[in-house]
Amino acid sequence: VNILRGYLEQAGFSVLTAYDGQQALTAFRHETPALVLLDLNLPKIDGLDVCRAIRKESNTPVIMVTARVEEADRLVICGGAWAGRLVPSLEPFARPERQVLAWLQPSRPELFAPGIFPVFLLDVDEGSYYGFPIHDVPGFKFGRYHHRREPMDPDLPDRSAGPEDEALLRSFAKRYFPDGAGRTVMRKACIFTNTPDEHFILDVLPDTPQVSVAAGFSGHGFKFCSVVCEVMAD
Repeated sequence: VNILRGYLEQAGFSVLTAYDGQQALTAFRHETPALVLLDLNLPKIDGLDVCRAIRKESNTPVIMVTARVEEADRLVICGGAWAGRLVPSLEPFARPERQVLAWLQPSRPELFAPGIFPVFLLDVDEGSYYGFPIHDVPGFKFGRYHHRREPMDPDLPDRSAGPEDEALLRSFAKRYFPDGAGRTVMRKACIFTNTPDEHFILDVLPDTPQVSVAAGFSGHGFKFCSVVCEVMAD
């Protein structure tokens, strides 16, 4: 407990500690934390029962930690941007890369409404771009695959998006979607874990065939998560 608390406080988090399940539930209901870390082996009320009670009341994220040993015949590793660190043989093939999206306010928003404006993928001289109609956030959302081709450390991610990022994206909007190239509503940076051919890695490890890996989703994983889960389960 004290080790975890020390790491979290060093990272700038405010930490409240409970030493049994009853204390944890009382603290949760009183403090409404942004994140809960639970040990499976908590006294009085174990971690799973505490998690179930929290889930009935809230969607607060819960991370389970334990020193309990579990054994299984098979293992599936789906480590996202950390795939190459968890499975070193994947490092050359699953490369975390900085990706930036922009939301620009259209001068004619009716042209960018769902049902009028499609989700698109556009290959042009400047690169491959993708975008979406206005949805939730009042802006035309789009990005460029591989953006500025910058590798990103998932443990030290650069989440900022600056003028150079915006200039690259805005020049595309001005040329191809001038009615969508208004003021900037938002910019965001995220991580794509790209493979050299941008195909998914779904396979078993050659030397340990009981271990399966799913990695390198190249920005498309969310759309395929249900079928990928079925494939890996099989």
